Amino acid sequence: MEKEGQILQGVAIPPEAVAKSNALKAKRGKTLASLPVFRDAASLLLEVILIVKGGPKSLRGFYDEIIGNTTEIMKTIGMADASIWSPEDRVWYLNNAISLAEVEKTYFTALRKAGLLPKDADNKLMSLVKRIIAQLVGWRAKTRGEGAIPSVMTKNPEDANDGTQSAS
Repeated sequence: MEKEGQILQGVAIPPEAVAKSNALKAKRGKTLASLPVFRDAASLLLEVILIVKGGPKSLRGFYDEIIGNTTEIMKTIGMADASIWSPEDRVWYLNNAISLAEVEKTYFTALRKAGLLPKDADNKLMSLVKRIIAQLVGWRAKTRGEGAIPSVMTKNPEDANDGTQSAS
């Protein structure tokens, strides 16, 4: 039986419409905003702005530093995404973004300890930063070609190290 199109919730979509849609999607290209780690960084920026909005004016310089650091994370993610021909450059940008994210965690801890950031807001920010770091670490590992096939996922434990794993 030849497939003539797609059926979505009882509505038949003609193959021409499916082909046209796929062609448009292929033409459009991916944007930086389509990266989950970039979207999380943008969410972090929003959360930081909401915290700063209610913060004391005496800490304006410190808050500016936090916002600047957050936007620098976003820029660095963008540079890592743009470094498609140089894995070394991409790894450098990813390491930079990871370092900046670790600094963010320190900023949030300082604000919480100073009594300027409620525990629930700190937990939310820390969770978001940890998620960003985890994504960046995974992206860096993929760029470096690191990782091994877990032996639990293979039938034969000897297949887990097939020689493709880098020596670290």
